[in-house]
Amino acid sequence: MDLEQLKQRRDELIKDNEWADELIKKKEEELWEVKVRTIAASELARSALESAVRSAGIVDTFYGPDNGKEGIE
Repeated sequence: MDLEQLKQRRDELIKDNEWADELIKKKEEELWEVKVRTIAASELARSALESAVRSAGIVDTFYGPDNGKEGIE
């Protein structure tokens, strides 16, 4: 390879690297969004389960005695 071909190859590799960097950045952002949504969904599911269990009268509270009442033991 002569000098001109090496320069051209270098430029191609730089462009490929920039493209890969942008793709990685985009995928990291997408992954972060999925993580946040997963955490939010998990918290909503936990809250719904606790609410359903309280509504069914199975427990009064998950955090100890509620308003002076003793917890169900």
